[in-house]
Amino acid sequence: MRNYSCILMFVMFVKPAICQQPAVDSFGQLISPRVADSFKQILRDPGTVSRTRVNALKELSYNILFSKPDSAMLLAQEGKRLAREINYPAGEILCDAQIGSVWWIMGDYTKANEIFLKCLKSSENIKDTGALVWSLAWLASGYRDEGNFQDALKYCKRGMNIPKIWTAKVWNTVMGSIYQAMDKPDSALSHLLRGDLDDGYAHVVMGHTHAALGNETLAADHYKKSIPLLTSDNNLKDLAYAYIGLARLHEKKNEIDSSIYYAKKGFTIAQNASFKKWLYETCLILSRVNEKNDPRQAPV
Repeated sequence: MRNYSCILMFVMFVKPAICQQPAVDSFGQLISPRVADSFKQILRDPGTVSRTRVNALKELSYNILFSKPDSAMLLAQEGKRLAREINYPAGEILCDAQIGSVWWIMGDYTKANEIFLKCLKSSENIKDTGALVWSLAWLASGYRDEGNFQDALKYCKRGMNIPKIWTAKVWNTVMGSIYQAMDKPDSALSHLLRGDLDDGYAHVVMGHTHAALGNETLAADHYKKSIPLLTSDNNLKDLAYAYIGLARLHEKKNEIDSSIYYAKKGFTIAQNASFKKWLYETCLILSRVNEKNDPRQAPV
């Protein structure tokens, strides 16, 4: 078996919502390929109003964040440049938050959170609710993955008090993901049951939560439910996370072949999309299970 090189950089997700009415009711609608196609069409039209182009660049950047983060960075940078050129402060904030999100997905939480805090302050200064919600959502995500759960909860709770942008069930999914990261599965489950139960990412977090509670059958069911939803949304980051969850479940039951199968699927996705934490996680699983299976095949 080939050697698997691993680089530890933590990544995780919270999907901030489109800052438009009506309030966002599902994460899945945000990264639909059909949504991405509509924004591409806007960018193809040379007569598109500049503010509309900025918004399209920001939204398209978000649509590919979980599959092509490098390209997402380029789109966000172009949107920020154009927003500054036409004096569109809210658009500049939103595009800057997208730039921060790429640093977040690359595992540089310090840099990401610095950008998100700047976006929060700027959105407060111009009193733009949409930009404010994006900033709060990314801060909840960034601080959660950095391990600063107190601040993650603070910003998430603040976002929950702005109901016109996200619905309560979307915020409950975010809150559930924070408690799951805190290793408080009972609290996580309480929020997730009030969350976005039709979303692929929500099923992944639910899978992790049930796994922590020892409900292995339920955990596997949620992971498997997430796979077609995440595939449809082209959300490769959380698809890899689902496969990692399944690999861990089979490893725990000493089902070596199944654990290797799912870990390899997660590894391939993570490698192709440069999701470095998932590369590290899949390497750890493959190292452990191959050592049990045949010590000579364990990666070094």
